[in-house]
Amino acid sequence: MELSAAVEDLYGGALDDFIATRKELAAQARSAGNRVLATQITALRKPSLAAWAINVVARGAADALGEFAQLAAELRDAQARLDGAEMRRLSRSREPMLDRLEAHVVDVAADEGVVLTPAVIGQVRASFVAAIADARAQEAVLSGNLTRALSYAGLGEVDLTQATAAPVPTGRADSRPADSRPAASGSLAASDTGSSDAESLESTAPSDAAERDEAQRARAARRRVVQRAQDRLADAERELTAASLKHAQAEQEARRTAARLREIERLLERAGAEADAARATEATAAVALDDAHSACDEAREELDALTAADPTT
Repeated sequence: MELSAAVEDLYGGALDDFIATRKELAAQARSAGNRVLATQITALRKPSLAAWAINVVARGAADALGEFAQLAAELRDAQARLDGAEMRRLSRSREPMLDRLEAHVVDVAADEGVVLTPAVIGQVRASFVAAIADARAQEAVLSGNLTRALSYAGLGEVDLTQATAAPVPTGRADSRPADSRPAASGSLAASDTGSSDAESLESTAPSDAAERDEAQRARAARRRVVQRAQDRLADAERELTAASLKHAQAEQEARRTAARLREIERLLERAGAEADAARATEATAAVALDDAHSACDEAREELDALTAADPTT
């Protein structure tokens, strides 16, 4: 038995069986004389509930995750090229894709007999958001051996420390050949055009030094304009990423608040029913008390009458 096989058995199985299965696999390794493997198996971390749910989907929903991986790669590619128009176009598909994945994870977990709380669902969505932002985070989410939920702060790389049972491979998420990627557009295309123009100008430049200097200054000015436009676009794309993250976090909080409200309403309804039942019980007890008072009064009157009629009794 190899460590990869143990990882498959553990992270492809039921969450409740994880500890028992890990002990059994470690014992098998020790029995085979492989104490190093036994130690490695024992060190494998039980996944969080959110990570387990994502793993189940990663191992059984290739089509849905394939579409997600394609969209994530295209978004990262567009951002790397500072292609604002493409980013806006792809971003319109981002939230619906996250909604579908979130719902699918919830349904798959329910099929396994597990109900995900709003907090766990929020962790699932945050993990997919992180996968869009970072290619290595995408590999972790798609690996099927995630150990914890991921999150993206809006800048830099996603923290993958102890996030998977096996090391995250590099390079696969954005491994499309260069000629299969969309061509640059917008400001970058303008920059390429500027380079072509420069070559043309240099090849046909007049001999007059003043005209050559003027052409060079014009090209330099154009490059500065393009660079400033690229810088502004980069800033806008960073703000878009941060805003998208805040939007996702706000959605998570809204769902949690709605869930708490539903729970409070349910408790209030139960309390109201219990109060009604208590009032009904109190009313019944009051009637019984009145009846008891009446019976006591009648018995006392009867006793008084008997005593008056026969003083010797």
